[in-house]
Amino acid sequence: MAFVGAASPTAGATAFTARAASEEPVLRRVAARFPGLPAELAATLAQDDDEEVRIRLARHHPLAPPHLLLDVFVTHPANRPHLLTLPAFPRTGRAHLIGHPDPAVRALAAADPILPEPPIEDPDESVRRAAAANPSLTPEALEALLVDSRTAEGAAANPSLPVPRMHALLDRCLSDTATSPSGGHRGTTPSWITGSASSVGHRPTPERSLTRSAPRPGPPP
Repeated sequence: MAFVGAASPTAGATAFTARAASEEPVLRRVAARFPGLPAELAATLAQDDDEEVRIRLARHHPLAPPHLLLDVFVTHPANRPHLLTLPAFPRTGRAHLIGHPDPAVRALAAADPILPEPPIEDPDESVRRAAAANPSLTPEALEALLVDSRTAEGAAANPSLPVPRMHALLDRCLSDTATSPSGGHRGTTPSWITGSASSVGHRPTPERSLTRSAPRPGPPP
């Protein structure tokens, strides 16, 4: 039995559509949070003069354009963990950010799988790790990175590293650290190798590794 006066889904969608076309930014912000907003209105709000409208659209609408998601990632760090989970977030075309002053943005660019030369010499550790994990690197290039403590963690997690090589790396590490030089005491396996071992057969994406250093998001707007 329907309740008298209950709003229908169609009526609710119509209300959001009207708000999207409003001259009042506060109403357009409300509309930008509605994931059922028609595609043409979402495209319009993606170019809205009000920054908060664009941010809310990026966070909540499944048809928010990839360039908007990337722009919000760069300019509003609190939204980064959430944006990285969105299917529409661009996985390529980030090379122009490789010289950005924010290391988190450079790390994102370093993970671009079509980047010609990942910045493995970047002064920031998170950028070097993302670069070393870039799947565009060849197994031969990874061999050099595995012996460099600055890039070993990222290289060990690289999806281009052959699985047999990963197993050999793990076996050698476990053998070398089974006992300490003082005799009989079990050593400590480096965290970068234990983390990589757990990923054999289920390699993490470069974006997933970026979330480790990303700031925690605040409450959604």
